[in-house]
Amino acid sequence: MNPFSIDDSEEHTINPFSVGLEDHTVNPFADPAISNSLEQHSHDTRVSFVPDVQNTAFHESERTVDPQLAAREQQLLQREQELAEREQEFRRQQDQLRLHGAYPPNWPSFYPLIRHNIDVDIPEEHQSTIRMIYKYWMAVVGLLTINMIVMLIILFSHPSNMDYLPGDFGVALVYLVFISAASFITWYLPIYMAYMKNSSLYSCKYMTGSN
Repeated sequence: MNPFSIDDSEEHTINPFSVGLEDHTVNPFADPAISNSLEQHSHDTRVSFVPDVQNTAFHESERTVDPQLAAREQQLLQREQELAEREQEFRRQQDQLRLHGAYPPNWPSFYPLIRHNIDVDIPEEHQSTIRMIYKYWMAVVGLLTINMIVMLIILFSHPSNMDYLPGDFGVALVYLVFISAASFITWYLPIYMAYMKNSSLYSCKYMTGSN
């Protein structure tokens, strides 16, 4: 018997390609893990292609609102310009009234004789200077008033070692009236008018009065 001989019946019954055919009959997509992964990927792909309706609507509305905002901004700019022009005209009228003396007298308050309003009459850059000079003049008037009151008290106390008390009180009263009025007319008022009307003439009057 030849061991290398091949039986014809076995040659036709054995298929060498039949090995592993059962592996090809298995469906790889039947695995739950693979099918779930594929379904998740498909869902993500569909979601990524959904159009953003809200953002699109917002941009469309933004395009329609832009002209309205521009018109509103233009109106605000026009109003601001009109207010600036009115303020400038008001200041010009105030300057004209101040320079031509059209304001009524308001000082002193108990019996107005002259016009005196630092906030309106004097330019803003010189108001602090005029207020300081006005305080100096008020200090002079205050000292003269105190002097007169002291002399009045001494007059009514009748000290035995002091003579001519009525005359001293009269001098103190004259000082209060005369020096207060003279210093206001010849010293303070020329400075006030010089700053108010920006005139060198009143500066010369001040120099003459102070000398």
